[in-house]
Amino acid sequence: MVSDRSDAYRVNQRQGLTLLRSETDFSFLANLTELESFGCHRFIIDLSHLGPFSQEGKQVMDAARQGFDPPGISKFNYEMGME
Repeated sequence: MVSDRSDAYRVNQRQGLTLLRSETDFSFLANLTELESFGCHRFIIDLSHLGPFSQEGKQVMDAARQGFDPPGISKFNYEMGME
């Protein structure tokens, strides 16, 4: 399934539950200062689907060190808010 903002999702059903999983990675690395001002101080960067030593994994770690988002990510509703 693809949203109106072009975010891709995979829909699976198992044992009566519907699971919606994003096919698009998300990142808030460029927003860490703002998140810290809200009281968030511990973050986990999950590279399990990329591998920490892959080219993509290295791009994410470089982005984290420099404070910007890696290419090809989504912020979902973060910037526009929930309505």
